[in-house]
Amino acid sequence: MPFPTLRHFINDAVQSSDANTYVTDLPHTGKLHTLFLRCAMTNGATSGRSVSIFDVVDLIEIIGTGGEVILSYAPQELEKLVETLTGRPLEIIQNEAASGVQSGVFPLMFGRKMYDPAMYLPLGAWTQTQLRVTYSPTIAADAGFATGTFTIDVSLLITEDDQPLNYLGTLRTRRVADYVSLASGDAQFDLPLGDPIRLIGVYAYEAATDDGSDITRVQLGNDRNDNYYFDLDWPDFLDFNRNLFGAEIFHTARLLQTDAENWACRIGYIRQVVLEPIYSPSDANDTFSTFNASAYLGDRVTIQIRDADITAGAETFVVATADYRIQATAFGKSPSFFGVIPFHYQDEPENYLPAPKDSKVRLTLTQGGAGGTIRPLVQTVKRYS
Repeated sequence: MPFPTLRHFINDAVQSSDANTYVTDLPHTGKLHTLFLRCAMTNGATSGRSVSIFDVVDLIEIIGTGGEVILSYAPQELEKLVETLTGRPLEIIQNEAASGVQSGVFPLMFGRKMYDPAMYLPLGAWTQTQLRVTYSPTIAADAGFATGTFTIDVSLLITEDDQPLNYLGTLRTRRVADYVSLASGDAQFDLPLGDPIRLIGVYAYEAATDDGSDITRVQLGNDRNDNYYFDLDWPDFLDFNRNLFGAEIFHTARLLQTDAENWACRIGYIRQVVLEPIYSPSDANDTFSTFNASAYLGDRVTIQIRDADITAGAETFVVATADYRIQATAFGKSPSFFGVIPFHYQDEPENYLPAPKDSKVRLTLTQGGAGGTIRPLVQTVKRYS
C-alpha cells in the first residue's frame, strides 16, 4: 500500500531583506500532495497594532519550468478557498503585543484534499519547480514589524516515485484577474481553455464595507450569453456555498487596543463577537473596565472600552485612554467575501466542466460599489505525465 511521508524541507529560514521574493527549488523527484508553507514575523518593539501576517505576504506561487504557473494566489484568497472547501479556519496567529510573533500556515494542495492518491504534482515532470513567496511588510516600532524577522518554513506531504499511484492529474489554481471594482457595470473575463474546470472562486473585499456591496451578481456562461452554467445574486451565492460545504468559520486574535479602535476580523455577516480582557482584577480598589463590540461594518469590529470607578461618592465611568490586551473571537455564517462556483459535486475529473467546442467560458461579475479588491480564480485539472 503506497503511503506518503511528511518531510521538513525548509527550517525557519530568516530573510535578511524586508521586501523581496523568496525563491527555492523543490525536489526533482516525488509525488507532491500538499506543501505546507508557514510564514512568521515579529512585531515592532511597541506593538503590531492592526496588522497581521496578511500584511506581510503578498503572493504565493508554484512555478514550473518555462514559467508555467501551477498555483498563484494571495494568502487572503487562499484562506477563503481553504475555509470554504474544508469548513475550518486556517492556522493564523494574530498577536498585536510588543515583539509578538504573528504567523500563518498555508496549505498548497495539488489534489482534492491534503492527501489525494490520485491527484498530485509529479515533480519529475519538470527540470525545475519553484516555490515563490513575495513579501513587503511595514517596518515600524508601532503598527508594524521588526526588521529582518520574516521567516519561511516549508514541509512537504510527498510520496516517493517508487510507490505506484493511479495518476488522474494535478489541480492548478490561478488568478484570472486582479482589479478594483467600479460603482456599476459588468466586468467580464474569458477563462483559460483546454483543461476541465473543477471550480471557480470569486474574492471580493473592501475594508469597512459590507460583504456583497462591490459585487452583487455572479454569472458563468459562454461568450454568446445564450447558455448559463451559474447565475446567482451575491447573498444567494454565499448561502449556496454554506449549504453545499457547511462552513462555519471563526477567527481569533490577541489585540492591543484602546477605546474606539477597530479589529479587522476577516469575517463578514458577523454573528457574534466575544471579547475577553487579559488582565488580573484586584479587590484592592473599586475600579474595573468594560469591553464591548459597539459596531460592525464589513469585517471591522469597533471595540468600546470604558474605565469604571465605583468608589462610594466618587463614581465615574469614562472613556479608556490606556491600551488593553484583549482576546477576541468573531463568528460568521461563512468565510464571506468569497464564493465558489463548483463543478466537483462528484469530484471526478470526467465530471468537471469541459472546455466548450464552439465558444469560451465567460465569468461575468456585476459591480455595485467602487473600490473593492476583486480577484477571480480558476482551478483546473491537468495531466503532466
